[in-house]
Amino acid sequence: GDIARRARLAVGTLYNYFPSKPDIAMAVVRAKTGEALSHGEAVVKRPGSDPAAAVAALLDVYLDTFSHFDRDLWRETIAGAMTDPAGLGASFFAQDARLMQQLHALLEELPGSGALSPDAPPGQGALTPYTVYISWFMAYLANDAIALEAVRAQVREGIGVVMRGLLHPAP
Repeated sequence: GDIARRARLAVGTLYNYFPSKPDIAMAVVRAKTGEALSHGEAVVKRPGSDPAAAVAALLDVYLDTFSHFDRDLWRETIAGAMTDPAGLGASFFAQDARLMQQLHALLEELPGSGALSPDAPPGQGALTPYTVYISWFMAYLANDAIALEAVRAQVREGIGVVMRGLLHPAP
């Protein structure tokens, strides 16, 4: 009802385009993903000299873009993705894959500066910081008491750990 009213459409007309509320939300997720990728491109093109700061800056772009999307609508979208893995779930994961591809592109830019180990595969390397981001974003969605700035701080701290590595360098 609210979405149809805001779009100035009859509810029936809205459902001609989108069969369910999760489908509507998925359309918004696609649009927001495009927005995040567009804003993130500036970070990829000019990552700066600090790899951890570059990765955190890109994940900040994602956090800033997606946090403006209502938490309840996110919850419905994720629930729809989980109950329809072949349809909404595949579409939802495809959007995440686009974001991880951009993070991968950023990591591919960084080794040229000598900042990253030549052994660090950018594909797996992208998955690890993205996992930190998505874990904290899910915590944000699951708990209304978690503030966005707390999520941002936790993501930055986690990215610092990931980028420094967990093991001491070999002697």
